Amino acid sequence: MGGTQATVATSTVAVLGGLGLGLDGLWRDQPSQSIAGIAVIMVALTAIILAVLHHWITDTSSERAALAAATCATQVEKDRYVTLQAAIENEHQRLMQDVAAERAALDARLLVERAAMEEQLEMAVTEASNEAMRILHSWMRGGKLSPPTPQQATVLRFPAQDQPEPVRARERGGVGP
Repeated sequence: MGGTQATVATSTVAVLGGLGLGLDGLWRDQPSQSIAGIAVIMVALTAIILAVLHHWITDTSSERAALAAATCATQVEKDRYVTLQAAIENEHQRLMQDVAAERAALDARLLVERAAMEEQLEMAVTEASNEAMRILHSWMRGGKLSPPTPQQATVLRFPAQDQPEPVRARERGGVGP
């Protein structure tokens, strides 16, 4: 039995005893015994009221139940959060793998397209070169374009080279050439 229940049980016995004492005092016409019985009843009822109030104030069973429910809800929310966080991380990893795979596929495709474009360019350059050579050959055969004829070099003579050299004047005592 708990403390509050023992107090209430003892006080109930005291109330019954006080009631008996008070009634016995009334029956025998002894006012002091009746007053004592009433006092015992009042003290016992006060003890019962105080025990009930104490139990009512200190009873935390509803708060404990609410705390247990809130703790359970918090744990469920925490588990849900951890699960969602793990799902987000998994999705992020999957997206990163998809991006890496897509990047590798694009790199491979780019290399193939680049090789094809280089081949097309090489073929176009070769074709243009061949066409230019055909046109040049047809022009040379048709006489539209002839190779340059070698020309004899012409020597230009300066007038001073054809005349004899003038005689210099000599001075007295001078040395001439």
